[in-house]
Amino acid sequence: MSKLTHVLGELGRNVVRHPLASVASLLSLALLLLLFDLFWIAAQTSNRFYQDLLSEVEMELFVSESLSDSAATGIQRDLEIYPEIASVRYLSKDDARRELESLVGVDLLVGYDTINPLPRSYLLSFTPAVLSTHVLDSLQTALVTDDRIDAVEYGREWLAKAESTRNLIRDVGIGLGALILLAALINATNSLRLLARTRAEGITQMLLLGSGRLFVAAPFILEGMLIGGVSAAVGWLAIRFAASRVDITQVEIIMPTVEQIVGYCLVLAFLGGLAGWLGVSKFLRYSR
Repeated sequence: MSKLTHVLGELGRNVVRHPLASVASLLSLALLLLLFDLFWIAAQTSNRFYQDLLSEVEMELFVSESLSDSAATGIQRDLEIYPEIASVRYLSKDDARRELESLVGVDLLVGYDTINPLPRSYLLSFTPAVLSTHVLDSLQTALVTDDRIDAVEYGREWLAKAESTRNLIRDVGIGLGALILLAALINATNSLRLLARTRAEGITQMLLLGSGRLFVAAPFILEGMLIGGVSAAVGWLAIRFAASRVDITQVEIIMPTVEQIVGYCLVLAFLGGLAGWLGVSKFLRYSR
């Protein structure tokens, strides 16, 4: 208990003796982490937007003209065996005519009531988890071998561009996030190293008296954990406050859950403790 009291006392004295340095470290780290938080929100929001776009992707199968209507409707049973397909919708010639009229605003087939040139087709929809050019290309290859189907089409070019854009955003986000966290770690390490420098003589005395290195470093580790965890919490409190004051209706902003934020703060507290150890380790090494 006496050792714990000493460590906590040293932590309190470090903060009280250098309040401006502690506040400056906390605010500078909070600003860096705020950038990471905004990237996190942007990544989640763009991912939701991507999922919403994918929900509109459909594959269309055009039924052979030589096939009777009864045989054409029987294709649905064969399509339902594919696990990738979420739903199947049959479009007869009359359905295709109504779809065309809704698109252009006028019935272009007036006078062609007995001879409808539009094809019969099936519209296939998929769950977002399987929507990729690789999966849909494989399915398209399997379906075009069916003699009852004349053609299989889907927006492959659009989907490929959407996948490329998503991957680019993900890679850039990971890279920037890693750089921001590295900058935050370096910032906290340098701040705590400056603090340790002011107490280099006291650290040397404690080591000469037989104190262990971990015991001497404990106040700096705890201060780093405190700065890291509080900085992360301050950033999210600022974002929550701003979100409550700004109403954005055009885009749905996706925020992390409370559990994710708590886990994030704990990870930053751990990184802060690591920064505290790195900041004081130089003086522990030179003072042996």
